[in-house]
Amino acid sequence: MSFRLKTILGVAAIEAVLLALLVWSGLLFIERSAEQEFTQRVQATVQAFAITAKGAVIASDLASLQSFVRETLTYPGVIYARVRDVENRVLASAGDREVLERPFVADADFGAIADGVFDTAGTIAEAGVPFGRVELGLSARTLREIKMQAWRYGIGLALLEMGLVALFSLALGMYLTRQLKNLTEGARRVAAGELGYQVPVRGQDELAETAHAFNVMSARVRQSHTVLAGQEERLRRVLNSTHDAIIVTDDAGIIESFNAGAEAMFGYRADDIIGRNVSMLAAPPHREQHDDYMRRYRETGRAHILGVERQFEARRQDGGVFPMALRVNEINEAGRRRFLGVIHDITEHKRAENALRETKEAAEEAATATTQILDEMIYDLELAATMQKALLPPPLRVPGATLEWIFQPSHFIGGDIFDYFMLGERHLSFYQLDVTGHGVPAALLSFTLSQVLAQGAEEQRVRRQMAGLGEAAVPPLVVADINQRFQSSIDPPRYFTMIYGNLDLYSGRVILTQAGHPRPIWLHRADRRAELVGTGGFPVGLFPDVEYDAIIFNLACGDRLFLYSDGVTECANAAGEPFSEPRLLRLIEDTIELPAVAVAEQVDQALRNWRGDEDLREWMGEGYHQDDITLLILEREPQP
Repeated sequence: MSFRLKTILGVAAIEAVLLALLVWSGLLFIERSAEQEFTQRVQATVQAFAITAKGAVIASDLASLQSFVRETLTYPGVIYARVRDVENRVLASAGDREVLERPFVADADFGAIADGVFDTAGTIAEAGVPFGRVELGLSARTLREIKMQAWRYGIGLALLEMGLVALFSLALGMYLTRQLKNLTEGARRVAAGELGYQVPVRGQDELAETAHAFNVMSARVRQSHTVLAGQEERLRRVLNSTHDAIIVTDDAGIIESFNAGAEAMFGYRADDIIGRNVSMLAAPPHREQHDDYMRRYRETGRAHILGVERQFEARRQDGGVFPMALRVNEINEAGRRRFLGVIHDITEHKRAENALRETKEAAEEAATATTQILDEMIYDLELAATMQKALLPPPLRVPGATLEWIFQPSHFIGGDIFDYFMLGERHLSFYQLDVTGHGVPAALLSFTLSQVLAQGAEEQRVRRQMAGLGEAAVPPLVVADINQRFQSSIDPPRYFTMIYGNLDLYSGRVILTQAGHPRPIWLHRADRRAELVGTGGFPVGLFPDVEYDAIIFNLACGDRLFLYSDGVTECANAAGEPFSEPRLLRLIEDTIELPAVAVAEQVDQALRNWRGDEDLREWMGEGYHQDDITLLILEREPQP
């Protein structure tokens, strides 16, 4: 074998080996770069998706979440997108239904993909508190096809080149050697970090194509590096946009990264603190114990603080101390251990906790004092109710007449009052009044009125002032005088309705004055019929110069006269329907054969049954009504 042939064959062999190595290393580099770029693009996409969806998840804005998910599907390669809350419930999803129905298992790297979809997830958190996560699936099919195509193309090109070298090495030996030298130089420069370096391409043969492929590979590597650098810059901007401090240290606690939030929180510039021990940011005693924590972890591998939020005090550059919440997580990259700490200033939170505790203590003290006051008020109201009932007259039995009554205040005490008394041996005077409103204010006015009208004092005073006055004029003048004396001076005005009347026990003649009070019911025993008497009149206490009229009629023996407050007819059932005058008239007609005392019991029971609110009655008491209920039954005794 000639030296020329040996040289040519040696050159051919060397060319073949170098070409094989170059294609192999280039394809492996492209594959790793493509996988790394794909993985980083996936992580950047899921982090961006998590940041975009965070506000909507915290606000439970499902419409916005669904819109974000659908928009995410427009990104190249996204197969599906899904958002879950902290309890793993799906809040929004979109994409390939078949893929969505499969259990979600995150892929750690590209080589672990078994179904052609790269599954990844990102946590949605605010101030270290998780609120849910986002899940994405990106198609790996295109990248695999590119890898397979690159391998086929590289291997085919290498085989073709080796054949061409064997066939044309005699004529192209020197040329091939020169081109290989250019490729070698290009590979060296790319390996040295000169990404994008272009080798000169001469001719149009296979080796020129190899050089062109190298140039394309180099350009793509530079493009991928540029994309990754841009993503890294965006991630850096995101980290610097948060108010929380994010610090990265090595396994000895030396600071490697210090974001803008950390600069603002601690007062140090990143350039001044990177390379120093992170323990300088802690206040005693944690400052002195930090290195021991790190040493024990390196020696034993047992972590007591990783993934757990801890609260303690930190120290700023100016020496100021503030409370912080710290969460530390471990990061392993190519066998190198790092720690990422997220720090949140909880000064306002602690201040709010202290204020809440003080407010709670003050509220408990106020509640205790309020309970004591309420107990005293209830005692006073119960005593007042006892006094009010003591003012009511007992049922009356006199020759010629019987009086029975029902009285149920809406609260402990009410605004209804009534009384009856004899003036001489022949005349029985009676009245019933209803002060507007309920409770203590109404009861105070009714107490006052009962004292003014007690035992006919007001009627006797009117008779003395107007001697010779006819019987028919007495009730109107009594009501008019009361109206003059009790004009309301408050807003809203406090007024009342009333009926004042006299019964002649010998003749059965009744004289009534009605002042805004419900019309009395006259029950005729002879024809077993009940009718309403009067037209209403004007309430007392609104206008001083109102004139009142007398209503005159004769009760036959056995007839009954019913005086009642509007709480009777307006008593509502569970559906809000009032008891009403027609229903009261029918009830009175149905009880005509019962004695007066039994009629009072029958009406009282009918109102309780009509109201029918057992829960309310159990809570407020057996006698509770929405309004005061008063019923006065005056019966002229039948002939023996």
